[in-house]
Amino acid sequence: MSYYRSVRAVAILVGLMIPAQAMALEFVAVGPRAMGMGGAGVAVTTDALATYWNPAGLAMTQTVDIRIQGGGQVIDRLGIADAVHDLEKFSTSDTSNANLARAQDIAARINSPGATVSINGSAGLYIKGHFGEHAFGVNVSDVATGGGVVAT
Repeated sequence: MSYYRSVRAVAILVGLMIPAQAMALEFVAVGPRAMGMGGAGVAVTTDALATYWNPAGLAMTQTVDIRIQGGGQVIDRLGIADAVHDLEKFSTSDTSNANLARAQDIAARINSPGATVSINGSAGLYIKGHFGEHAFGVNVSDVATGGGVVAT
C-alpha cells in the first residue's frame, strides 16, 4: 500500500510542476544599472532597488535611499519590425514580378516561426533605510510584459 501511495505522491508532484514551464515570462530588468548590465542586479545592488533584486544587499551599506524609477524595453525578434516597415512602404499598384517577389518575402518574414515583438516595463517606489545596525526596505512596484510568446 505504501508503494502505491509513494507513486501517487510522485505523480502528483510531477503533475504540479508541468504548468510552471508553460507560465514562464520574459525577464524584466528593474533599475538603470541592472538594465545596463543585462539584468545582473542580484549581485551588485546595495541601494533601494535591493528590495526587488536581493534584500540581503540592504545590509551592505547603512544609508537611506528613496527611488522612483520606471523603465521599458522593446524586443524585436527576427526583424519583424523591419518587415512591417517594408510592408508599409509596399506598393500595391506595381504588378511586376519583382514586386510580387518582394510581397512574398515580406509575408515570409512576418510569418516566420519566432518572429515577434514584445514589450516589457517596470515602475515603482523603492525605499531603503536602517535602524542602528538593522536594515529595512519597502517597495511598491509593478512589472508588466506583453507581446508574442515564442516557444524555445
